[in-house]
Amino acid sequence: MFAKVDARQKTRDEARLAGAQEQFATYLKGGNPAAAFLLYEKMKDVAGGLQLNRGQLLALVKWMHGEKRWSDSAPFMAELIARFPAEADPIRIKLARYAWSN
Repeated sequence: MFAKVDARQKTRDEARLAGAQEQFATYLKGGNPAAAFLLYEKMKDVAGGLQLNRGQLLALVKWMHGEKRWSDSAPFMAELIARFPAEADPIRIKLARYAWSN
């Protein structure tokens, strides 16, 4: 019985994440990174949360820096460095600057 409930919950979570991923992309394309970030935060506890691609991560970091939300951007910069190390030197520099200024 619990297996059926778990399977149904997993299916629901996967559907919610798929819809949220689409909505996230729509927000970014529409120039609304604030809404994209709120959606990302809202979905954190749903089956591992949204998995963002490099461009989406960069868009959030750029927006956060424009808003001077340095501490909010740090985890996203760390994720960029961890997942895309070959292209991460500029992010490493920004993250190091942030760390030194605090």
